[in-house]
Amino acid sequence: MEAFLSEWTEPDRLFPLFGAIFFLGGLGICAWGRWMVARSRAWLSTSGHVVSGAVESRRNGGCGSDAAGARVFVARIVYAYQVAGRWHRASRIVVGGELNTSSRSRAERRLELYAPGSEVEVFYDPHNPANACLERRTEVTGFALLIAAVGAGVVLYHLL
Repeated sequence: MEAFLSEWTEPDRLFPLFGAIFFLGGLGICAWGRWMVARSRAWLSTSGHVVSGAVESRRNGGCGSDAAGARVFVARIVYAYQVAGRWHRASRIVVGGELNTSSRSRAERRLELYAPGSEVEVFYDPHNPANACLERRTEVTGFALLIAAVGAGVVLYHLL
């Protein structure tokens, strides 16, 4: 067993293994995002209105309980809509969640699209109307493809 472990902990074997994990993980995340978007195409729509909006800032990542990570920004938009006589509130903009951005101006531009008081089209899951979004697309695909590309590059580098 020890010989097996020492053979697989050599960098020449570990890097392609991690590369393959990144490649498959990136493709999996991409497929999940595409599936979520395709599923949302069957959702119904209703009109709603933006209740509030703000750019939130927080530290992301870091190691340990007190380590400071990078500062990230997200546009937090709350909207209200009515389905079958019942009011709902939600804050998801795109299907499948959102990525934080390191650019405050990018988050502010998103906020400008959905100003408080403006009317919006809300897409909601007819089986669970509390599950809603404003845009039937995902933002995880680009990041997932980057992960997959890095993984493929590592594997190819070690194979050639």
